[in-house]
Amino acid sequence: MSELLGIDFAWSKPTPQQVITLGARWVAGYLSPDPTKNLTRPLVDTYQSLGLSVVVVWESTGGRATQGRAAGIADASSAYAQHAGLGLPVGPIYFAVDEDVAWDQVASYFEGVMSVLGVSCTGVYGAVAVIEGAHGAGIPYLWQTVAWSGGTWAPYATIRQPGGTVLAGTADTDEAETADFGQYPRPTEDDMPLTTTDAKLVATTLLETSLPDVGNSGTRTIGAWFEYLDEHNEQRAAQIAALAAQVVALTALVEKLCPTQVAAAQAAKSA
Repeated sequence: MSELLGIDFAWSKPTPQQVITLGARWVAGYLSPDPTKNLTRPLVDTYQSLGLSVVVVWESTGGRATQGRAAGIADASSAYAQHAGLGLPVGPIYFAVDEDVAWDQVASYFEGVMSVLGVSCTGVYGAVAVIEGAHGAGIPYLWQTVAWSGGTWAPYATIRQPGGTVLAGTADTDEAETADFGQYPRPTEDDMPLTTTDAKLVATTLLETSLPDVGNSGTRTIGAWFEYLDEHNEQRAAQIAALAAQVVALTALVEKLCPTQVAAAQAAKSA
């Protein structure tokens, strides 16, 4: 997808009209121990009612993420409760690392966060070193700031914060890099990439439609071909390896598609 403009803010709380006038399509606001900093349910409802998506991020103090697993557990528990109070369904929450640190300095904190929320609902905000470490830990939502990143952007960041400000410096600009960047309302299934399981199914189906019948039996499944090759021992290892390689290659391509793209391709082929 092309970058989708958003803004993040703390105490300023811009109106939906201000956000829309900027050309932004989403906003990010805080959960924290400070009620004056936090998003409120009426504000979230208003943003969403006017078509703006909302991202939530937890931050208490800038150096909190270096305080270990227990701090992560405590923060995730508080963030979960505040998130639910906004009327949002269970889903992603970002946790800010707003300082120049290495991943190993905050890894135990995020182990604590994930023990409460699970990895699929955990997001990280930070510089490139933190984002790279979080990616290696399997965390799916990665919001990278230009600060402390030395001009290097991680290719798997779901949000980038390039450094610009708007609204008299009270809000930062951001760019969403993926269809699912942790926003609410959550993206629909048709907006999201296929899972690897679904991608393998589609890739296998595409490959099987290109195979000839096995022994004129009308059977075109990969499994039937494997059995046929095994029985006839005709360059079996090489042919099986070639088929497997095709499945892997097709899967890598197909899992980047959305279901609507697959449906459109199938419709075009049958037209």
